[in-house]
Amino acid sequence: MGRTTSASAPAVAGLVLAALAGCGGNGGGAPATETASAQLSHVPTGTADISYDAATQVLTVTMHVTGATPKVALPSHIHKGSCAGAPGDVLYPLTAGKADAGGVVNVTTMVPNVPAVPSGADVHFHTGPTTATAGEKKSIVCGDLNGQPGTIRLGPNGAPGDNATGTASITRDPATGRMTVKVVVDGLEPGTAHPAHIHLGSCEAQGPVIVPLDALQADSSGHAEATTTVQNAPGIGTWYVNVHRGPGLDGPQFTPITCGNVSSS
Repeated sequence: MGRTTSASAPAVAGLVLAALAGCGGNGGGAPATETASAQLSHVPTGTADISYDAATQVLTVTMHVTGATPKVALPSHIHKGSCAGAPGDVLYPLTAGKADAGGVVNVTTMVPNVPAVPSGADVHFHTGPTTATAGEKKSIVCGDLNGQPGTIRLGPNGAPGDNATGTASITRDPATGRMTVKVVVDGLEPGTAHPAHIHLGSCEAQGPVIVPLDALQADSSGHAEATTTVQNAPGIGTWYVNVHRGPGLDGPQFTPITCGNVSSS
């Protein structure tokens, strides 16, 4: 007569756990929720290479900037003063830099009859494309000159609302396409409104809008939060989140002021 063997208790437990794992969760059910985030910081950003030929008294300024408004010409000057204060008088006009389709500006100006590399001065791009209006006169990226040749960093200019920073957090349910985006920004000019979007591409190589987001409304301290829920959203990809000067999207109002590349978590 044959013998019937029974599985040991540990073996049975293992079989039960394996069966349960196959009935739900990521093992055999819906895929896990997608999550991603972005750290928002000032845009545009870049560098200015300063060189000087004492024999000919020619000052050469080469500016490289990313995160500017695509396809817009940006007037540029060397001004008296510093980035921390209001722009002073123009010392030397520079060649306007026109951003390409990705928001990248590369422009070189050779300025004659300059007795020395300026100090107590700054170089910056204006919102553009002219400086005929108050909105266009605003500086969007600035760097202080120190009287020496070399490379200087271009960044915030110190004006209210010019150094907005924040975060964006994204969650998406792959089964339904429902996506939630929360954007939190500090350092905005108090009481101002700012359109925001998710775009394809990166802050350094901008692309089209993928998901419009709810506008941000800054409180009396320059803090703003907005949560947007989107149905049937595409899967999280090579995206960036940016916030515009506002309150609309026409002319200088479209200028990006803070931006962050999306990173999946």
